[in-house]
Amino acid sequence: DLKLQFLYFIGSISQQMPEEHAVHDTWTFWFEKRDVANRAAWDRGLVKIGSFNSLEGWLTYYSRLARPSTLQKQMSYYLFRGEMKPTWENYPEGGHWTVTLAKTFDLNQFDRLWEQIQLALIGEGFNTAHVVGVLLSVKKDCNTLSLWMDNNDKSRFTVCDDLRSCLNFGLNVLVEHKSHAISIKEQSGKGGDAYVIKTPNIKAGDAEMTPPAMDLDKDKDVPPQDR
Repeated sequence: DLKLQFLYFIGSISQQMPEEHAVHDTWTFWFEKRDVANRAAWDRGLVKIGSFNSLEGWLTYYSRLARPSTLQKQMSYYLFRGEMKPTWENYPEGGHWTVTLAKTFDLNQFDRLWEQIQLALIGEGFNTAHVVGVLLSVKKDCNTLSLWMDNNDKSRFTVCDDLRSCLNFGLNVLVEHKSHAISIKEQSGKGGDAYVIKTPNIKAGDAEMTPPAMDLDKDKDVPPQDR
């Protein structure tokens, strides 16, 4: 049982190694096995794996966790700032950016993206403490990566651009944003406002022109990323 494996190694981690490389905050891993038959009590399947505040602490947990490509459907990983339970209700003024990956997406790449976004988080690569964590979900028809924030102001678009750079998706990528207030009301994190990071229109030979960091167009008809 995957949950029992987590509980086993949680008990085996007692103290940090000497001369560790501290990160800027405390971070916590969580694991969830969603009970689709009892959606109202979803958080009963949410298990705290453990917290760390150094690169070595992160590696201790990460190296022992099953890779996303091996998870069963309805399983999720969370990596969140502090030790607050990762629920919409705990970040009511926030929202999340979601990238949806088709099941045909390369599984090795899926594992690599999970590692990259973790390192960006704990290394403060998004340049704001308003980014509070990431949720990786394995679903029946797709896989998703959702970056959570504790606010919904315009800075979220800069964070989205940083997310694209972190995942090395390039341009013309579909992302969706949904506020937690709406998620709470609908009791679903799916959907939201869909955007496409559009390829800048630059004339050939105009080498000195710098493309905008992000040119967002709403687009509801773009399929999930299939790379």
